[in-house]
Amino acid sequence: MNINDTPLEEACKFLLQKNLSFEINNKVLNSGKLILFSQKNFFLTFSINSNKKDKDKVEIPIPYGIETHYDENLIYFDYRLKTLCKTSPEIENYLKIYPSKVRGNKFWDTILTIDANH
Repeated sequence: MNINDTPLEEACKFLLQKNLSFEINNKVLNSGKLILFSQKNFFLTFSINSNKKDKDKVEIPIPYGIETHYDENLIYFDYRLKTLCKTSPEIENYLKIYPSKVRGNKFWDTILTIDANH
């Protein structure tokens, strides 16, 4: 998978040099100024200057869907099962019975909000 020339790459470029906050379920995972982003296999790596460190790395999986609100400085990375299964909705019920170890992943069936208003 390659994100070149996709809406995901466009959204990441929009976030460059902005102060960001990464939030899931109203909990802040990390925050800081985005310096660089890269892709490695199925993950995006964001290099940020945070309050704690000069160079902090945030690794997140490539989302199933993306929603951009450039006028509000918000990007939503969609990890919901219904987005993953939109072409085959019958699979969604099978994914919901996955072992709790897999469901313990913080990205499982959620939306990551990247807020550039900080």
